[in-house]
Amino acid sequence: MRWWKLSFKPSRASNMPGSPYLDEPPKGLLTWPKLLRLAGPTALVFFGAAWYVGVLVEAMAVVTVTVLVMVLRAK
Repeated sequence: MRWWKLSFKPSRASNMPGSPYLDEPPKGLLTWPKLLRLAGPTALVFFGAAWYVGVLVEAMAVVTVTVLVMVLRAK
């Protein structure tokens, strides 16, 4: 057995109360996979249509300004 395996102690974070590692996320919690499943296809369709019409740069500018306004209002 290797020397680093002798001193290895597995983490007990999953057994501790209040652990951030959940077996299942709470109902209604927006996680990254859910967000990407919602926003990914929508963004692809939106930017694909903007590219088809020829206003891709303008669409990207509108999205950038919209996100910037949302972030500044949240503070």
